[in-house]
Amino acid sequence: MSVLERVAAFVSLIPTLSFPSDVGDSGEMWLTSEQCLELAMGNDVSLAVVLCNFFHDLTVNVWLLLGTSVIEGETAYVLTQENTWFVLWNPRDGKHYQSYDSFCPLKTVDCLINGENVRVESMDILSVFHLCHPLRMLLDVSQVWFHLQPTRKMPITFDVSNNATWKPLFPKGFNSDSSSMPTEIKYRPTQIDLVNHLQRRMEMKLKSCVMDWRSPHPTRWSPRCAAMLSEVMQKLERNPASDTIALEIDRLLDTMNDYKVTGFPIHMAYQDMSTVIEAVYNTRIHSTEIPGTEFALSTYIHPYPNHILSVWIFLATLVKHQHGVFYVPSVH
Repeated sequence: MSVLERVAAFVSLIPTLSFPSDVGDSGEMWLTSEQCLELAMGNDVSLAVVLCNFFHDLTVNVWLLLGTSVIEGETAYVLTQENTWFVLWNPRDGKHYQSYDSFCPLKTVDCLINGENVRVESMDILSVFHLCHPLRMLLDVSQVWFHLQPTRKMPITFDVSNNATWKPLFPKGFNSDSSSMPTEIKYRPTQIDLVNHLQRRMEMKLKSCVMDWRSPHPTRWSPRCAAMLSEVMQKLERNPASDTIALEIDRLLDTMNDYKVTGFPIHMAYQDMSTVIEAVYNTRIHSTEIPGTEFALSTYIHPYPNHILSVWIFLATLVKHQHGVFYVPSVH
């Protein structure tokens, strides 16, 4: 993974919560990067601002992008530029797309913001001023550009130096409020003992849930396979790319060649135990009724600063003397 990919993966581990606000007609409370990391939570825009600030600190040419997505609706992405290439980053899952990628969920672009300017495509003037007030607190906004292209739909040109497609709202020398962002953010080390305790408690709780979900059918566990799943998840944390997943699963199949193994890893940010239980239940792996089925379950929690936790759960079924293909959907 590149440095930018690792940073995006870290930001995606911050749990997202909605923050309703009664300030303004339809305002939202946006946390600063310091608050977001200190509280280990944020909303969609807060996570995008954190990622934007991290990239900016790495001297990357970067903008905060507000628009709409076919998945989330109103959303915030991060746009980076390297030479003539533009890349769109989703702060909620850490995935990135080329600006012309047809698989990018981004549907329309409303505006681009960085520490110097805001470039707005087609928004109401009043909405622009409502937008700029919280952003000055986060990114030191001092300018607004209107986007003059005939459509907001992707793909569009992101060349903000082109005066034919982007026009400034404020005149030169416009005096904006200064940013309240600190020049340095302090991080707290995560207590490893607490993480290890949570990992053991999570595994015991999930096993208990699986047995309850399967009642009155018996549930037999395979400690040997569970130990191998634990090793697989630690490798996936270091490199969660799809080719790494396929390679590790092939190795697992070679070792467990007396069984047909079905299952896949779940990767998620830790928010609470009920969210983890729901994610495992929704796999429906526990619902098999094949006689003689064994189960393997393993959990792995990788700690990051400020008690931001990367959670991996691997639940699999093993059926002896039946060889088949390991079912590998995309990582959750």
